[in-house]
Amino acid sequence: MGKFFNKYIITILGFFVFWIGLLPIFISKALPVVCENLTYNTEYNFTLENPRVVLSVLPTARIKADSFKVTKKKSKDKLEIDGLNVKLRLLPLISGRVHINEIVVSDFIMEAKLGKNPTLDKNFLSDISKTKVSVDSFKIDRLFVGLSEAGSKKLAVYKANGIKYRKNSRYIKLLFDSEINVEGKVSSAKVNLFLPRNNDVTKSIVDINIENLDLAPIGDFLINYLPSDLVDVRGIVDIKTNKNHLSGTLKNVAIVMKDEGNSMIFPELLEISSDF
Repeated sequence: MGKFFNKYIITILGFFVFWIGLLPIFISKALPVVCENLTYNTEYNFTLENPRVVLSVLPTARIKADSFKVTKKKSKDKLEIDGLNVKLRLLPLISGRVHINEIVVSDFIMEAKLGKNPTLDKNFLSDISKTKVSVDSFKIDRLFVGLSEAGSKKLAVYKANGIKYRKNSRYIKLLFDSEINVEGKVSSAKVNLFLPRNNDVTKSIVDINIENLDLAPIGDFLINYLPSDLVDVRGIVDIKTNKNHLSGTLKNVAIVMKDEGNSMIFPELLEISSDF
C-alpha cells in the first residue's frame, strides 16, 4: 500500500513538473518555428519576439510576447501588436471552442491599402457570430489604424487610447477615447458604458460624446462598402448622452439614394433633445 501510494505521489509530481515546467518551455520554443513555417507557406511574414507560455493547474494558459508582427510580402500592409498578453481556458479547446479570459495589448498598429474595387462581404458579421470564439475582456493602451485606397491619396486614420472592454454575468463595460481623421477632417468620440445585466438603470452609465463627425469624407472613402443604391451621404453630426439624456445636432445631413423616395434629407440644422 505504501509503495503504491508513493508511486501515485511521484506520478502526480512528475505530471506537474512536465505540465508547469517542461511543456511551457517546449511550446515557447515551438511558436517561432510555427511562425517561420507560416511565413514560408503563405504570402505573409510572421514574426513573434520573445514568446513566453505559462500553464496553470486550473487549467489555463497565458501567452506573452514582446511583439507579434504580420506583414504582407507584396505590399506595405502590416499588423503589429506590442506587449501581447493573452489568457485562455484550455478545457473548452477539447470541444473545439476558444474561450479567452483576457487580452492585454500595449500598442495595436494596422496599416492597409484597400483594393481598387473593394466589396463588402455581407455575411461577415453573421459569420463572426457563428465562430466558437468568446472573449471576456480586452485592454488596448494605444490603437492606430491607417487605411488608404489603391491609386488614390485618400487616407483615413483612426486612433484610440485606453480601450477597455469587459463582459461577465453581471455587467458589460466599454471605455475608450478616440478620433478619426479622413482627408484632414477630424472628429472625436469618447465612450463610457456600464450596462448591468439586470437592466438596473440606476447603476447604468451611458456617456457618449461624438464631436464634429463629418459624414461626407467617410462616405466617400467607404462608398464601395455601403449599400449599392446609396448615391451620397453628407453632413456633420454632434451627439452627447449623459446618464438618461440625449442631445445633439445634425447640420446639413442627407442620405441620398437612387430611389428618391428612400432618401432622407434633414433640415439645415436639426437639434435633438430627448430623455431615455
